[in-house]
Amino acid sequence: MKKSFVLLFLYLSCQAIFAQSDSTLRYKKNIKTLAITSAIGYVGAYATLGYFWYSTQTTSNFHFFNDNQEWMQMDKFGHALGAFAISETAVQTLRNMGMERKKAILIGSLSGLVIQTPIEILDGFSQNYGASWGDEIANFTGSGLVLTQYLLWDEIRIQPKFMYHHTNFPNNTPNKGLLGNGWGDYWLKDYNGQTYWLSFDIHKFLHLGNQFPKWLNLAIGTGATNMLRAENEANIALGLKPYRRYFISLDINLGSIKTKSKFMNTVFKTINYIRIPLPTLEYNSNNGFSGHWLY
Repeated sequence: MKKSFVLLFLYLSCQAIFAQSDSTLRYKKNIKTLAITSAIGYVGAYATLGYFWYSTQTTSNFHFFNDNQEWMQMDKFGHALGAFAISETAVQTLRNMGMERKKAILIGSLSGLVIQTPIEILDGFSQNYGASWGDEIANFTGSGLVLTQYLLWDEIRIQPKFMYHHTNFPNNTPNKGLLGNGWGDYWLKDYNGQTYWLSFDIHKFLHLGNQFPKWLNLAIGTGATNMLRAENEANIALGLKPYRRYFISLDINLGSIKTKSKFMNTVFKTINYIRIPLPTLEYNSNNGFSGHWLY
């Protein structure tokens, strides 16, 4: 998942300036510039990833590795979120630049899948990893959620989001560094502290002219805990019983906030992928129902 977030950050950075464009007069010039910039960023991102991540890995013949049971699938949610964010940004960028609606939706929605798939190809040649069908299905799901919503409603009504809270698991794992070596990567590697959400825009689901606050959404989320190792059997051997957690809460829709500044609108839309802590109801098989004043 860490590699997916690296690519997501680089991609969104490259696209930010184009996401603010609302002019169709310079469409051909803009689309050419976007294509060149995206190609350079795409090659540069994978060159950087290859040097810093894969250069130290022992290579092998291409192979698959089934990691679908690891970390209670929390890493798959990360892949889906990354693909969604890339695809949704691409659709909006292409439409703002004047590309025809269906063409922009199709090309943009495929972007998340296309950009993240090479990670699996590189993993497939790494002796320590292997291509994961589970990761690729998650990538497809994230991009597919964008495509489906634009075809159904011509807008995004269901937004995936990410949250992280610090846990003590990184300090207790027998394999130091497996869950991170500090705040810089705890949020990427400590799956015990991650939660992934689907935020439903109630205002958009109601009739036109309704008075429901545009900034207030309903969110459902999931997480997992009691994991020091990737496999459940290994965690059980350490005396832990991993279990999944489920949440329901209200959510703040920062993307609905509109200002006179296109830059600030882009900022609000970008950070809208992070869920703001609010009172939350939780259910899990270990403790039943519980409430959190802020989660």
